[in-house]
Amino acid sequence: MFKKYLTIILSLLAILASIAVVDAALAGSGDKTQIYIAAARPGDPWNILSHALAGFIDKRSKWLKADVVATAGVSDDTRLLVGDPQKRKNYIIVGMIPGWRTLGKGVYVPYKIGTILEMPSVWVTLKDKINDLPDLKGKVVTLPRHIKGTYGYIFIDLLNQLGIWDTVKPRYGGLGASLLALRDGAADAGTLTFNYAYPDHYSLGSKMMELQARGPLHFLQQGNVKANSEAIGKACRSESLKDQDLPNLSMIIPPKALGPNQNKAMAVVTVPIFWAASKDVPEKVIYEVTRILYEAAKDHDFDSFHATGKGLRPDFLVTSFWDTEKEARKNYHPGALKFYDEVGLKMKSFKELGKKYSND
Repeated sequence: MFKKYLTIILSLLAILASIAVVDAALAGSGDKTQIYIAAARPGDPWNILSHALAGFIDKRSKWLKADVVATAGVSDDTRLLVGDPQKRKNYIIVGMIPGWRTLGKGVYVPYKIGTILEMPSVWVTLKDKINDLPDLKGKVVTLPRHIKGTYGYIFIDLLNQLGIWDTVKPRYGGLGASLLALRDGAADAGTLTFNYAYPDHYSLGSKMMELQARGPLHFLQQGNVKANSEAIGKACRSESLKDQDLPNLSMIIPPKALGPNQNKAMAVVTVPIFWAASKDVPEKVIYEVTRILYEAAKDHDFDSFHATGKGLRPDFLVTSFWDTEKEARKNYHPGALKFYDEVGLKMKSFKELGKKYSND
């Protein structure tokens, strides 16, 4: 009888021990603070690099873990949080200028953590008789999606400055729609993005590569970079964007950066894409994210995830189009600033890179 009771007792102890092990494992997995990164569409470079960052956070933080949430686009990353105070406490977004503040409708106010990439656009055509923006008078042109307060309005104002906006026939849409219209002749010219990796690597975007299968690409706005850069700056302060206090979002690229048909330096509209969070996210969380981001950038850990990841270096994280360090610092999250100050990383203007071409 004694052996029977002993067996029962030992069995119960074994069960209790198993439960304790399971509970400990569950408790261990729940010890970490959960954050999320809203990172737009799967396949976008910033989505891919956000997955990389989330993986680094999971592996390298003792108390933080991260997951990536897909949305319909960068603008929707912000919209996701406007009506949800709880999400604002533990969400990082992929944001962009213009739009990052106005899309939040004054409710969600994000602050920058670190630059992911610069997304530059160029006016392009297959028609050799279109050489510059004035030649677009009366033409059909492709433009980015018509979302209030976003970068498509910069292109609209450039045409408005020339007095030809009322004559053109715009076709709004994503890059795929622009490619189809240009390739099939439904549009005469339009804007497409190209690839840039810090500090000096330029290449045609995938849509531009597809388009050139139909013939040589011709680039508008070549040369005269000082006047064209000033026009972009004026467009960034236009009526449609006046409430955003934008810097001049022009980047100057060297001759031949996009191939033999680009004979002169060019001032192009560039959209900064970055990780950001509101001050609802605790400073210590953003400090930890920034630490891991910095170390991964320093060790070239983003290189293998996407071509633009090769430009993700510590000094690139703190580049911006604001002219002064003081202006830049106002737009960074306090947790990120605290880390950057500790390692001695100074904010710097991205415009410095293009100064040597500004007289072309």
